[in-house]
Amino acid sequence: MENPDSTYPITVVPYRLSVSRADTIEINEAKFKITNVSDQPLDVRLVDSPAEYFQIEIPKVIDPGQSVEGNLKLNPAYLGKPFEKSITIEVSDAAHTRFTIPVIRRFIGAGRPQPAVQTKSDNHGGGK
Repeated sequence: MENPDSTYPITVVPYRLSVSRADTIEINEAKFKITNVSDQPLDVRLVDSPAEYFQIEIPKVIDPGQSVEGNLKLNPAYLGKPFEKSITIEVSDAAHTRFTIPVIRRFIGAGRPQPAVQTKSDNHGGGK
C-alpha cells in the first residue's frame, strides 16, 4: 500500500466522526480505522478527549502495515445536544506525532436546521 502522506506514520479513516441524529435514526457510536503506514510498530495513546462526552476504545499497539479499528461511543447525557468536539491520539514515532480527529453531532431532518459542516459529498452534482 502506498502511503498517501509520507510525512505521517498512520492514516485515520474517516478523518471526521459524526454521531448525529436524523428524524428516525440515532447514531451514538462511530468506528474508525487506524493504519500504520510506517515500517515500525507504533504505540497509540489517547492524549486529549472530552471524557464526559465519549467512551473511546483504541488499540495500544499497531504493527507495520496493520489496520485496526477504534470506537467512539457517545455518553447518553449528551444525546440531546449538538456539538463540535475532537479527540487527539499520539503515536510513538520519533516525533511523537499527534492526530486530532473532529467529532460532530448535528440534528438533521424535518423541522431541524441542516448541519453547518460541509462534507465532501455536498459538492457533487455540478453547481457553481
